[in-house]
Amino acid sequence: MTKTLTEGAIEALTKGSNDVHNPILQLVNIRKIDGGNGPARYRLMMSDGQYSMSSFMLSTQLNPMAEDNRLAPNCVCQLKRHVTNVLKDGRRVVVILDMEVVTSADSVAGKIGDPTPYVEGQIKVPPIGPGPTVRPLLPQNGNDGSMNKGPGREFGMKKATPSSAMPSTPGGSSKVVPIASLNPYQSKWTIRARVTNKSGIRTWSNSRGEGKLFSMEIVDESGEIRVTAFTQEVDKFYSLIETGKVFYISKGSLKIANKQYSSLKNDYEMTLNGESTIIPCEDTQDVPMVQCNFVSIGDLEARDKDAIVDVIGVCKSVAEVTRLTTKNNREVSKRTLSLIDQSGKLVEVTLWGEEAENFDGSGQPILAIKGAKLSDYGGRSLSASFSSTLMVNPDIPEAYKLRGWYDKDGHSMEGQSLTEARTGGGGGNTNWKTLGDIKTEHLGHGDKADYFSCIATIVFIRKENCLYQACPSQDCNKKVVDQQNGMFRCEKCDKEFPNFKYRLILSANIADYGDNQWVTCFQESAEAILGQNAAYLGQLKDSNEAAFEEIFQQANFHTYVFRSRVKLETYNDESRIKATVMDVKPVDHKEYSKRLIINIRKMAAAQ
Repeated sequence: MTKTLTEGAIEALTKGSNDVHNPILQLVNIRKIDGGNGPARYRLMMSDGQYSMSSFMLSTQLNPMAEDNRLAPNCVCQLKRHVTNVLKDGRRVVVILDMEVVTSADSVAGKIGDPTPYVEGQIKVPPIGPGPTVRPLLPQNGNDGSMNKGPGREFGMKKATPSSAMPSTPGGSSKVVPIASLNPYQSKWTIRARVTNKSGIRTWSNSRGEGKLFSMEIVDESGEIRVTAFTQEVDKFYSLIETGKVFYISKGSLKIANKQYSSLKNDYEMTLNGESTIIPCEDTQDVPMVQCNFVSIGDLEARDKDAIVDVIGVCKSVAEVTRLTTKNNREVSKRTLSLIDQSGKLVEVTLWGEEAENFDGSGQPILAIKGAKLSDYGGRSLSASFSSTLMVNPDIPEAYKLRGWYDKDGHSMEGQSLTEARTGGGGGNTNWKTLGDIKTEHLGHGDKADYFSCIATIVFIRKENCLYQACPSQDCNKKVVDQQNGMFRCEKCDKEFPNFKYRLILSANIADYGDNQWVTCFQESAEAILGQNAAYLGQLKDSNEAAFEEIFQQANFHTYVFRSRVKLETYNDESRIKATVMDVKPVDHKEYSKRLIINIRKMAAAQ
């Protein structure tokens, strides 16, 4: 049965009035608008049986309704959530945020009523003769004493939305609209949202100049969006923004979201500009803390590699902070921890940078991570990148439910890990290889590098060129140039310094029972092998050559667990395997013996 259309709804929606709730309208026509590089948009003509209007726009999250033909001409729909936006030229567009088809097009005989195109400032009156008659609501000559100069003027005026429609900003200049309604075709809007994640200030330098930026993620009851500020806006807004606080934000620029840097469920992202304003908001009760779609740890095995997921679990164990050197010679902090949930499964999570340094795992807290990256390194593991949001003991129902489960039953569970053990002992399912396997299994010959662990002994270390003078800046390890005037220049930073720091690049030959291999060890692993830090070795080299030589001699013939990266590289038309040590640990002989016994039993059973 076809529901009765809500007469008067078109006029009310156009004016932004909230006098009509969940109106019933008929879809007259639908047209797809190419979104270029972004998602397609759908423009709708709707009718309330009295008037029709084509200024309806479907929000992109409702695109599936059009794509699977649920929205077809003549179907009857109920609008559950919408917002009226004013474009630059004064035209009004009704953005549909939530809608339900109550009667399909197949069940409707045709057009309901005798709707005519709605024109603001006119009303439809009962016809005197055949056909509809449209009569002006206001005088057209402007002699009524108002600012109106004709029927077209009222449509173009920046007419205030009724106060019942939406909350006002502190200045009252515009009404608050939901994040889900934002698009690049709007110019004047204000949103009220909570900051769920705020990055640190990052800098860049290239041929076009240098600058700085920071980004944040914000959420309201309709959705979420990523916001980025550059240089001047960093100085203007960074100190004002606090994670967890609610703000009014106006006049940012919208563009298609770069999914490489954001996992948020929004097709657009925002950039603050010179006209943008951010004002703290005291009324925060109806603004959600964060929007998460949590995935059970037990379900991670079924997810694709590199998927971005939201997870929540109890921090069952946490390791100490370590530091490693990246490919561009930057040192970064790293900490690993394990999470468990009601599935009884454990997963290893890696935190980086400040999050790794500041995380306190004491007391086995509840940890929720929004936007963690799933890896297949060592089975299944998670990494929290700079764009992830970490929440410790969050005030959400999932956290309370998880805490109740863990305190009652979960604390006594050992848990089954989805992540292979990578300890120094040799247990678990670590990718153990011998050095001979590098050649026989052609490790490193694929498109990506191979990683493996082995137990080997150091037989020779080259001390020549093992130290270099590096830039003293915290995030730069570039080799400096001695200016011969007491200053050292870093080409990367384009600065001169009165000092430098020593860095290690150690070339060592390691061997096991079947083969040997040259490997490269950077700062952390090199210091572990030599038993001294780079700064002390640099001083010793300049002051006591014999003591310096002795350190290298003493480092020989020690056995370690090496976790290494191997990749076939070509230089001057010559291909060779390059092996880089990622981690060095002492051998846990108890665990190593267990692994050998297991392997012996497997081999005996195969006979």
